[in-house]
Amino acid sequence: MSVPEQSHTSMHSLAHILWGTCKHLSAGYLVFSVLRRISGDPPTATATAAVLFGSLAPDLLDKPLVALGVLSYGRSMFHSLLAMGAVVGLVAVVGRTRGRTAVLYPFALGYGSHLAVDYADEVLGAYWGADTAFLLWPVLVDYPLPVAVPLLPVDDGTLFGAGMLVALALWVSDGLVGLTDAVRYLRNRYDIG
Repeated sequence: MSVPEQSHTSMHSLAHILWGTCKHLSAGYLVFSVLRRISGDPPTATATAAVLFGSLAPDLLDKPLVALGVLSYGRSMFHSLLAMGAVVGLVAVVGRTRGRTAVLYPFALGYGSHLAVDYADEVLGAYWGADTAFLLWPVLVDYPLPVAVPLLPVDDGTLFGAGMLVALALWVSDGLVGLTDAVRYLRNRYDIG
């Protein structure tokens, strides 16, 4: 029995989405955890949630607009450094009015790590005509950066895969931040021994 083309395409899309999500979450957490170690502050559940949300924010904002036909490309409006400034500014205003300013820097770090990963996908992959114009959308719309030779001796999948393992190791070393808090909350909430 053959697999219909549509389901193969759907699975490819799902695999692509999961890979991208894992890359962004792990890159954001990796940078966050290293900076926390340097500063001597252990990561909190709130700050961890903010960095993880920030690391997905550009896709959470752009991809639905593509699905609705508002945007034609998944790396455009909210994948721009200009939009990052506006979104982080909005998070700062909302955080200040609600007394949650501690989320600003982790959110901004996560958002910036997302853009860095997408940039690295294009440039480190050494595609002919890597599309990096998304970083300056809407100022630049379609001016790819020509890259002639691979910039790394390994493919970007190997690099990002290694980064994911390092991020996972850091998360375990940090005490499974967020997960342990959720388990503690559920135990207390439902009086589970």
